[in-house]
Amino acid sequence: MFVFTMNKNGLKKAAVVVGCAALLVLSAVVVSGAVKKGDAKTTALTGTSDTAKPGKIKVKTTDDMVTYLVSMGVEADISTAKVDKVKVPKKWDDSFVAFNEVIKQSGLDLSKYKGKTVEKWDFVAPNKSTETDTVSAILLVYKKQVIGAYLIGRPSGEVSALTAPAAPPA
Repeated sequence: MFVFTMNKNGLKKAAVVVGCAALLVLSAVVVSGAVKKGDAKTTALTGTSDTAKPGKIKVKTTDDMVTYLVSMGVEADISTAKVDKVKVPKKWDDSFVAFNEVIKQSGLDLSKYKGKTVEKWDFVAPNKSTETDTVSAILLVYKKQVIGAYLIGRPSGEVSALTAPAAPPA
C-alpha cells in the first residue's frame, strides 16, 4: 500500500504539472487546426478547390513550388532546385512574344511584368525526361507568386507549356 501526502510544495508542483498538461493539449489543438488550414491552402494552391484562381499561384517555399508542379503532372526533384534572377525584357522581339504564348498555354502571362526582375526556379522533372533529354520544369516567381511556368528539354532546348493533366474519364 502506498500513502501519498501533499504539502504546499507538492501542491505547487501538482499545479505546475496540470498547467503544463493543459498547455500541451492546447498546443496540440492549435497545431491540428494549423495543419487542417494548411491542407486547405494546399487545395487552393493545387487548384483542386473552386476558390483557386488561375494565375494566382502563391508560393512561399520550394515545397509549395513542388506541390504546384505535382498538381500539373510534373514530378519535381527538389534536390536539383536552382534559382537565378532574370529580367523580363521591356521590349519584346518576335521570339519572346512566341515564348510568352507558351507561358499563356500554362494559364499565365508575362506581359504585366515587363522590365521586372524575377526569380527563375529550375527543377529536374524525372517523369518528363528521356534517355537523351533531361527535362526541367521552370517556374518564374515574382513576389511569391508564380507568373510563368514551362518545361525545357536539355540539350535539345525544346520549350513546351506546363499544362494540367487531363481529368480521368468519369
